[in-house]
Amino acid sequence: MFFSVASMDRQDLINNLLVLAKSAKIFHLPVILTAVISTVFSGRITQQLLDCSRIAPIERSCINAWDDPKVVAA
Repeated sequence: MFFSVASMDRQDLINNLLVLAKSAKIFHLPVILTAVISTVFSGRITQQLLDCSRIAPIERSCINAWDDPKVVAA
């Protein structure tokens, strides 16, 4: 939900996220990508993040990720 972050430069936020994602990939950490109604509410996951990921994002309809059975199962 990048659109709601206003406390730092958006590109810095994306760069930090990509470093974190690449580190998780290097260390084989479990990762879940998820977005809330990405086409109309939270926006799509950035292409840079999708490009460095091996998993498909989970599209959910509730704000709390733990309320979505697909996220809990993942």
